[in-house]
Amino acid sequence: MKKEAQEYGDDIEKINQQGKSILPTVSDADKQELSEQLKNMKEAHGRVADVINERAIALQKNIDEAEEAAARVAEAIQFMTDIQKELHDLNKPIGARVEDVEGMLAAYERILNDLKANKAKLSDLQSANIGDLHGVLAQQDDLIRILEAQIAKLRQLLLLRQQFIALIAEITTFIAKYTEIVRDIEKSGQTTEEKIKRYCICGS
Repeated sequence: MKKEAQEYGDDIEKINQQGKSILPTVSDADKQELSEQLKNMKEAHGRVADVINERAIALQKNIDEAEEAAARVAEAIQFMTDIQKELHDLNKPIGARVEDVEGMLAAYERILNDLKANKAKLSDLQSANIGDLHGVLAQQDDLIRILEAQIAKLRQLLLLRQQFIALIAEITTFIAKYTEIVRDIEKSGQTTEEKIKRYCICGS
């Protein structure tokens, strides 16, 4: 359409030039009428050409935006595939150490942050009519909920292990302290009655 408008413009310009060459051979009244007709034809074509150009620019802009949006959705689909693989690799028993839980927790938190950042990139496309977009957004929402639940479980597990280790340390300290006291009492050479009194004092 744009090309046709350009071709018509060229034709009008040729007619305009031919009209100018005819002008000296016609009467003044005809000159006036011919000049007016040529001017009106050129202006009408100019208006139509402007509208076509505006529409062509707007259409090209829409095409560019649609292509960019489709590329971003394709990137998000690939991102989701990569995340699913990472989660599959993480799906294994957690070691007994606190560091094992901390490592797993850090990995899940990083994945969740990456997922939220990727979802934010698509936020301005939500009104766009792109086939896979709404499916991708729904998958992201589901995965965010799953990750948040898993992170909550890992934090609880980490807390329990930390409390367990603290309790073991407390019991170990208690045993070490009272083993020394028992050894001292038993080595003291005191009578059984005196030893019992010392045990009572230690226990109070």
